Amino acid sequence: MKRIFTTCLFLCCSLVGHGQISIPVSRDVLKNSLQLNLAGDASLLSFHYDRLFEVSKGFMLSTKFGVGINQEFRICFGGCYDAAELYTTFPHHLTAILGGGRHTVELGFGGTYLSGNTTEPYFFYPTLGYRLLPLGNMQSTFRAFVQFPVSGFETEDILFIPVGISFGFGF
Repeated sequence: MKRIFTTCLFLCCSLVGHGQISIPVSRDVLKNSLQLNLAGDASLLSFHYDRLFEVSKGFMLSTKFGVGINQEFRICFGGCYDAAELYTTFPHHLTAILGGGRHTVELGFGGTYLSGNTTEPYFFYPTLGYRLLPLGNMQSTFRAFVQFPVSGFETEDILFIPVGISFGFGF
């Protein structure tokens, strides 16, 4: 009986002790990343530099700037007579990253300047997205986001795609 009691006491104490051990979540976030965007940011394709600033546990700020391309949106029946206008885009953003692990939520705003012959050279938009952070040895990044422009509606020559995905690596 003494053995059973001692064994049960030992097991209970070890389980209680194990419950008190905090398993640290690695916050070795790689602060810099290079990303390739497919759609979103008023671009068909864009390349970005992204920098993270850790404000507190579970809260970071992200700044991003990049360069991309977009093309004039046209619907032509029977063929178009001339080539579509190409635009160079310069997207940028400031977002808050919320979450304590590798999987986070992104909220913020951004804008894109369009260089080229367009009726509206700037789009401003809020951003909501999911972000996979580059932690420790896991250097890959991923973002999926939605953006709805609050300015730039006056243009009819740019197709603004409100969703985008981004792949990259942290360093």
